[in-house]
Amino acid sequence: MGNAQDLRSLKRIRELGRAIETQGEDLLTGKLSETDLAEIIALCSQLEKHPHLHRIKDHLHSKMGLPAFVTFMVPIERALNQALTDSDLFITHKDRPQAIPALKIPLEFALENMRSGFNVGGIFRLGDAVGASQIHLCGYSPTPDQDAVRKTALKSEEHLPWKVYPRTEDCLEAAKVRGLRVVALETAHNAKTLYEPFRFHPTLLVVGNERFGLDPYLLNLCDEVRMIPMHGMKNSLNVVSSLSVAAFEFRRQWESNS
Repeated sequence: MGNAQDLRSLKRIRELGRAIETQGEDLLTGKLSETDLAEIIALCSQLEKHPHLHRIKDHLHSKMGLPAFVTFMVPIERALNQALTDSDLFITHKDRPQAIPALKIPLEFALENMRSGFNVGGIFRLGDAVGASQIHLCGYSPTPDQDAVRKTALKSEEHLPWKVYPRTEDCLEAAKVRGLRVVALETAHNAKTLYEPFRFHPTLLVVGNERFGLDPYLLNLCDEVRMIPMHGMKNSLNVVSSLSVAAFEFRRQWESNS
């Protein structure tokens, strides 16, 4: 990206922009730091060889809201080849101070040998959002003491109980002893559609490795197998997306029958 001076300017603009963005809630209606904005504008003025970046200075002012400001930082990040990942995103609204017990449902997740800490962190965030009761991390699935999980979970792991099982079959057997109905989410030939009515027992939704899914011997330990109907070329979704669809469909049915 241009010469060394341009690169230093871009990095400083991004640093200042991220500092402004982290202030979040207070900036939704404007009142950005005039000192930081002045420095960003001055740095953009130096980028004359890059007209699309140079013009950013003409759009920045202290009364603009945070969403508008962040929009003008996107070209800077792209010029640095440093686009945001899911774990970098900032929440710009206030979360509840804690989970509301009355909104919890008798739904738990079991993750079989998942490789990605970001996926596991996303599932913790999903579990919090849907009101799940617990998450079980089986095999070599990463745990919340790993950075990738924490970055994506965004502190939801602090409010959602979790347990480790070296052997997935032990998790499934323990769930049955506690009275849970064990439901695998997998594209198996004998799977029921997700939209058929669930039996409204406390339920454990089981998902498998991102690449290989659930082993057939584990499917045989489950009470039933469910699949999401697919209407395009691909026959499956990312594991976090799949579990999100299934968990919210379970919650929708549960609330409809409560």
